[in-house]
Amino acid sequence: MSRKNEEARKIKSKKSKLRKQGKSAGKTEEISSPLLKDLILEKIDERADVLLREVIEGGNEFARSPTYKHLKEYEKRVKRFITYIVEKEFKVREELKKTKGKTRVDLCVIVDEVNSQLKDLAERMMKGERDTLVYAAKVDEIKGLLLDLYR
Repeated sequence: MSRKNEEARKIKSKKSKLRKQGKSAGKTEEISSPLLKDLILEKIDERADVLLREVIEGGNEFARSPTYKHLKEYEKRVKRFITYIVEKEFKVREELKKTKGKTRVDLCVIVDEVNSQLKDLAERMMKGERDTLVYAAKVDEIKGLLLDLYR
């Protein structure tokens, strides 16, 4: 049996034991197994990776072809990624007591900077600027900020 199958079997067993004892397996304070914590964090990280790849693809598309449509799609992907990180990653890590140096202040500063960069991109488009190198540089700055937020 593979390691993941074995881990999944152990988790199901733990949940059924909790149910038999009348405890909720869904409450985070009941999550005492390091294995379960790791699985939860792994699933969150997988989804965050997918969302980050979507942001990068959207940014590349916008940099190649800076249109209003591509800008709005890029902004939507960035906001979806940030929302996911805030709602899942930080909250779950706090609940599991595994925060790794990131504080709410760090989070707010990074999100504010991302919003500022997105606003700057929109303003440049409104002014009719067509220099794709400037757009590519801004997209790279935003990607760097998002990586700081995620890692």
